Amino acid sequence: MVVNKNTSEKNLFLLADLGGTSSRFAIASNDKLIAKKKIPTSKTSLNNLKSFSLKYKNNLSLVVIACAGPIERNKKNSKCKLTNADVFVDAKLLEKEFNTKVLLLNDLEAVAYFAKKYGKELLVVAPGTGLGVSIISKEGKVIATEDGNMQIDSVLSSMLRVRKNKKLEYENLLAGKNNFLLEEMKKYGRTWGQKTTAGKNDKNNKIDKNNNRIEQDKIVLLPTKTDAFSEVYKFILESFILKVFSKRMEQEIKGIVLTGGVVVGNKKFFTAWKREMEEKWAIKIAIVDDDFAAIKGALVYSKMYQKNV
Repeated sequence: MVVNKNTSEKNLFLLADLGGTSSRFAIASNDKLIAKKKIPTSKTSLNNLKSFSLKYKNNLSLVVIACAGPIERNKKNSKCKLTNADVFVDAKLLEKEFNTKVLLLNDLEAVAYFAKKYGKELLVVAPGTGLGVSIISKEGKVIATEDGNMQIDSVLSSMLRVRKNKKLEYENLLAGKNNFLLEEMKKYGRTWGQKTTAGKNDKNNKIDKNNNRIEQDKIVLLPTKTDAFSEVYKFILESFILKVFSKRMEQEIKGIVLTGGVVVGNKKFFTAWKREMEEKWAIKIAIVDDDFAAIKGALVYSKMYQKNV
């Protein structure tokens, strides 16, 4: 855990990003994260969040949790069951634990609040464990969608030689969980696309500037050199984005923001794709490789909420 020694603030935000593979926690003061931590997502994630925040409990003014799943809201409460993990979040129950207001939002909403620094009228696409999609409207409103769950069409199914009785969503091709392309590549003896599941002592883990070991997410590893499979991935990504454009014709989209675990783990691949597509489509594309983007978006959301209360 990274900790700033100055923790005497009286108006702190507790922020959490509960993803399908990893969970990230942070304590924020004004615009700064004064403590942060990343752990694998599990049934104990909420208990881990409580333990992480214990020393700050009396100084918390707001808790915001970004969840990788749909948020169920009514006038009295907000709840979320993570789509790809066995975690259930109940805002009212947590308010009793933290003794302060608890807000839930979708993790892609949180990322979109972070992405607002790139402007408005943007499509935010985040391939990670799943495939998240949100839109920043002309008015700056963040709109969460379920577009990552769109089924691929018959033409793409035929190209990929998908069995007629097998239904695939774009999430199964562009994200990390149940990835159809990974299974197909194994038939050809390819190593590209295998997932990494680095543990705490794995030599493949990276070390950050504070000498803390960073555990890697399960990600799709894309080739840095062009080959047939990288071209297939690019083609599917472009097809998906065009399909979203077509579906969202009422929303004027002037730019694309790419983020998520797959993007963070394959920055060279997506940077090359960005240059190619900016020229091809004449549209601005931003690559966000900040592993705490959803946390920082939750901070933006926290400050907006406090301002409007």
